[in-house]
Amino acid sequence: MTKHTFAVCVDNRGYEVSLELRKLYEVLADADAEKHSQLRVVDESGEDYLYPASAFDPIVLPSKVAERVFHAHAQRGAPADVPASASLRQKRG
Repeated sequence: MTKHTFAVCVDNRGYEVSLELRKLYEVLADADAEKHSQLRVVDESGEDYLYPASAFDPIVLPSKVAERVFHAHAQRGAPADVPASASLRQKRG
């Protein structure tokens, strides 16, 4: 497993402003949040907040892809929440 973990939003009810369906989000380790069925996620604001774990499905990216997604957004100062396919389209275009 890479040091960066990600999840796809599958339910944004109640969080429509902060979360987009089918979008990839970085998940930060938070053992206390997990005890309460929550995930600490970097959302659209670029800040990390707790959301219900049921709103996300974890996704395992190949290490190289996870690092590229994370660093592409860190360099731009944006949250790591864009699907890898969108990041690749930007580089080609």
